Amino acid sequence: MMRLTAKTFHGLEDVLAEEVKSLGGKNVLVNRRVVTFDGDLKTLYRCNYESRLAINFLLPIHRFQARTDDELYEGVKQIRWEEHLDPKKSFMIQFTVRSDHFKHSQYAALKTKDAIADYFRDKYGERPSVSKERADLIIDLNIRDNKVILSLNSTGQPLFKRGYRHVMGEAPINEILAAGLIALSEWDKKSEFLDPMCGSGTIPIEAAMAAANVPPGVLRKFYSLIRWNNFDQRIWDEVKDSAVDRITDRIPRIAGSDAHFGMVKKARINQTNLEDYFRLSFQNFNIKELIAPDPGSTIIMNPPYGERMSQMEGIKNYEALGDIMKKQFKGSTVWIITSDREDIKHIGLKTSKRINLKNGPLDCTFRRYDLY
Repeated sequence: MMRLTAKTFHGLEDVLAEEVKSLGGKNVLVNRRVVTFDGDLKTLYRCNYESRLAINFLLPIHRFQARTDDELYEGVKQIRWEEHLDPKKSFMIQFTVRSDHFKHSQYAALKTKDAIADYFRDKYGERPSVSKERADLIIDLNIRDNKVILSLNSTGQPLFKRGYRHVMGEAPINEILAAGLIALSEWDKKSEFLDPMCGSGTIPIEAAMAAANVPPGVLRKFYSLIRWNNFDQRIWDEVKDSAVDRITDRIPRIAGSDAHFGMVKKARINQTNLEDYFRLSFQNFNIKELIAPDPGSTIIMNPPYGERMSQMEGIKNYEALGDIMKKQFKGSTVWIITSDREDIKHIGLKTSKRINLKNGPLDCTFRRYDLY
């Protein structure tokens, strides 16, 4: 068993913790933007292939304290690097530094790189190379104050890079955040699901992947764990085959629409990459023109933020959006994510739940409205 770390976005920690448990994680603990847990190789492989809510999965290999560059260098050299890497392979350093002791984060990463290279030079007379793309080993350096954690990144490119989204609209929502909104909404994956401001289609596509049990990694070509010294091809194939076997074509109606035909075209293009598993309806409709969904439906929307809201056809503000929701979405549960915290107060509807989230650098609120 290994003690593993999953990174995610602010506000998704609790739903990620539940997901990790469902994928075999034990002794799960929630912290700020991370979830830690115990798991074996199979659990690590399942998490990478099936997680909808994590950015990546890390295996911490060494913790120590350092206040100077020399202490950092010596601490890194304490690791038996030959257990993870050899001089014929390549590595790269990813880093997060929040410390008054190390004000130049790139220099801290450089000292870490030098320590690893010098370790091999001193012991074997040759050094592994440094690569910025598809390195054999990705090493995560995290420094907070004087505490240093070195981890192996089992994922590689962040898990929001699912492989289906080839075209994007203006201010697209991240795939992990979209999956997080769906998880937070507690949609049952059986009732109708609608996004009436779908943009390039990320939220409906993530909803369909969840309902159809399509693993997020089904289109992904590479994970860093494949190049680890302890990689087990048999377990990896077993994990992937088992996940694919659980895919179902029995999903409810999931639809997206947008007032801009250019966005609808992009959504249709993105979903073609998953047409072997499901087909969605993306239509060019203004929200006022929509046919009312069935009672009990779940609706999630990400309206344009700030001035872009006033540029929408027929909806100049949240008061107008609230009036439309009252008429069009009776009997449904509607969720809205926005950074316009003050403007949304004028929607004229009672908020039954609110959750604080981040959409990139923006502080957002995710609000639920039960329409009777």
